[in-house]
Amino acid sequence: MKKSKLVTPFLKWVGGKRQIMSSIVELLPKNIATYNYVEPFVGGGAVNELLKSAA
Repeated sequence: MKKSKLVTPFLKWVGGKRQIMSSIVELLPKNIATYNYVEPFVGGGAVNELLKSAA
């Protein structure tokens, strides 16, 4: 996955993941683009927006 600018979630959310995004990305599978990514508890959507911007 390519490096991108800090993704801004569509909603300001308490407990948002934007600040720890680099740690989250390290835990994702390297071939995440081949997965059907579902985020059941979206919150602010920071992880989802990052994955969409990297595609």
